[in-house]
Amino acid sequence: MRVLRNHETMYLSHPLVLNIELTDLCPLNCPYCYKDLSQTNEIDFSVLVNTINAFKKNGGSYILLSGGEPLLYTRLIDVIHTCSELSLKTALSTSGFGLKRDLLRQIIDAGLNDLFISLNSTDKAINACSRDGYEYAMEAINLCESMGISFKLNTVVRKENLPHLEELIQYAKENGAKGIDLLMNKPDSNGETEGALDYKDLKHVIYLLDQYEGFLEYQSCFIPLKSYYNMLCSSQMLNPLLRGCPAGKYSMAMFSDGTYAACPHSNYRDSSKDIEEFWNRSEEIMQYRSINKLINNYCSSCKYTEYCSPCITFEAYKNCWSEYGRESVE
Repeated sequence: MRVLRNHETMYLSHPLVLNIELTDLCPLNCPYCYKDLSQTNEIDFSVLVNTINAFKKNGGSYILLSGGEPLLYTRLIDVIHTCSELSLKTALSTSGFGLKRDLLRQIIDAGLNDLFISLNSTDKAINACSRDGYEYAMEAINLCESMGISFKLNTVVRKENLPHLEELIQYAKENGAKGIDLLMNKPDSNGETEGALDYKDLKHVIYLLDQYEGFLEYQSCFIPLKSYYNMLCSSQMLNPLLRGCPAGKYSMAMFSDGTYAACPHSNYRDSSKDIEEFWNRSEEIMQYRSINKLINNYCSSCKYTEYCSPCITFEAYKNCWSEYGRESVE
């Protein structure tokens, strides 16, 4: 795996991480969801197998299975087994909808490495501010604990659930979870971001990450948190591959219609014949690889610039540092 670089870009010669949206189908209606719930696509299995094989052949290592609700994909077990046969590590993110004992056993026996259950709070009302399906998540957690199945929680950090995050951490520890991954609170399908964190909130999240090191982690595209943490640690020399957004640098996405994009949240759809063609020739992906951080006037005046590689997927993100950059670091 080579690192390719010129004066504008730095990226790996082939993606290490592939996020596959197996299906658009989902029975839930999460308030913060960015997906178009009217879509009903399910990825063609033969197309998927060809992509997985090409991904492995060129040095890929980690496949994230998502949706929609991935448990509704008719050939889920076959996908996991295919990846396992190729020694590819797999992760599955689920609301817990439809997860029963027999299905969970099949998933684990097929070779799944990491199971993530989506839950934002142990308080049903607080969880409902951003997520639907509270009961499904709780049932899935109880099922995993009763079967001795390893799992983690996926938790979107927002203004309303941050004060209760330690309660969720204790609950997760007491009920068999091996950890919690913190996710960035992204804009919904209308482009609006409810419950946005400020710099004091980010500082508290960093405190919790330190207090619960080894159990509490954060998603690679949690850019405000990463940038603030880098600034506090004076880590401006952090490798550009690891700083900020990983899309197009070492990760990419495949959608349920068989198309590609650098980021799973992107509205862009590329119909390249294979991932190698997309990775090497897509004009869209070149934008994600740029290490030129001066995207707009906010970035050029922001004190986080040397610690950040900002997201370009969401229009709302392009102005995010107008808030963080003007606050003092205490």
